[in-house]
Amino acid sequence: MTARTIVIIGGGICGTLAAVLLARDGHQVTVIERDDVEPPEGEGNALAEWDRTGIRQFQMGHFFLARFRQELQAEIPEVLDELDAAGAYR
Repeated sequence: MTARTIVIIGGGICGTLAAVLLARDGHQVTVIERDDVEPPEGEGNALAEWDRTGIRQFQMGHFFLARFRQELQAEIPEVLDELDAAGAYR
């Protein structure tokens, strides 16, 4: 497969995961996000401290369907490890 230069518009769950998977396949990936505010430093509560005005649903609860979780486990299990370490519920 020939490596490509790919631009992804939006750094939400789908855009970020697409970027990770494409980069793992050897592509050069750039993610363009309209929110220019960096995540807060440290172990604080990102939901309370990170102002993501471009993502209105950012502070709402999220969950992954079973099939999505299976795909994460198969393709990028370290994401599940990080979610566990951050206190996410299974």
